Amino acid sequence: MDQTTSYQALCEERRNYWKKQVCDWQQTGLSVSEYCRENGLNQHQFKYWQYQFAPQTRKSKKAIQRLEHPTFIPVTIAPKPQSSAPVFVLHLGTKCRLEITSMDPVAWLTPLLPLLMEG
Repeated sequence: MDQTTSYQALCEERRNYWKKQVCDWQQTGLSVSEYCRENGLNQHQFKYWQYQFAPQTRKSKKAIQRLEHPTFIPVTIAPKPQSSAPVFVLHLGTKCRLEITSMDPVAWLTPLLPLLMEG
């Protein structure tokens, strides 16, 4: 057995040890600090391994809490203010100025066509 295999075996052994500790703790109904005290375990190490074995569970609990207590932000939808500034200005010489304040062609083309027809 080479060093890499030996190290991997040691890691697996440690992982199995802590997995058993976490599983045993879940069966007791004790708090983490009580369980660690009674079994001579380092509480910080225990919590580290508890996190390693249950990250998905914790994330799921947080997601469920968000669903149970959603936060809504009030939104007010206001109509777009009509700008009095012209969208388009056409100067025809010095005496004629055409201001178009809407991009809607029906709004400006309807009154313009009769004037163009007269000229």
